[in-house]
Amino acid sequence: MEEKKKVFIKGREGREQEVIDILAGLGANAPKSELADSDGYLYFINHYNEIGVALINSEVGAIIMDNYKEIELPPSLSWKEGDILTTDRYWGCYAVFKSYINDETFAANFLIFDEEMRFGLITLSTASYRLANEKEKEVFHRQYSRLWSNLKAATAVLNKDAE
Repeated sequence: MEEKKKVFIKGREGREQEVIDILAGLGANAPKSELADSDGYLYFINHYNEIGVALINSEVGAIIMDNYKEIELPPSLSWKEGDILTTDRYWGCYAVFKSYINDETFAANFLIFDEEMRFGLITLSTASYRLANEKEKEVFHRQYSRLWSNLKAATAVLNKDAE
């Protein structure tokens, strides 16, 4: 196998076509069927010059990661204001996209991290975030509702004390 084909890409939900395009650009044959479009998989060029898929948390995945070079997906610069983003580094961390600052950073309207909500200009790395999937959006909305309710209750107490 050629060295240039000993590569893998960690999957990102919703970005399957980008992964296929990158690996096909290195000479792999396009897959005959859909691949598993998920964060839990890695994609590589196998010895038959096809795009292979392996679970990241499997023995095959570990062998590939130990012996092949990782290609990182470039940041997706297609986010729109109001998109809900999340990071794989911290569970329960969400940002609401405002605008790009440059290719490497973006501004968020606010950030929710577990039981905290941060407002104001928040600069974050585009490489660390991705669009939230539907289940993650549901978690975001539950966290947002709970935090907003707590903020309204605290505001009511402060207003009552100010009287």
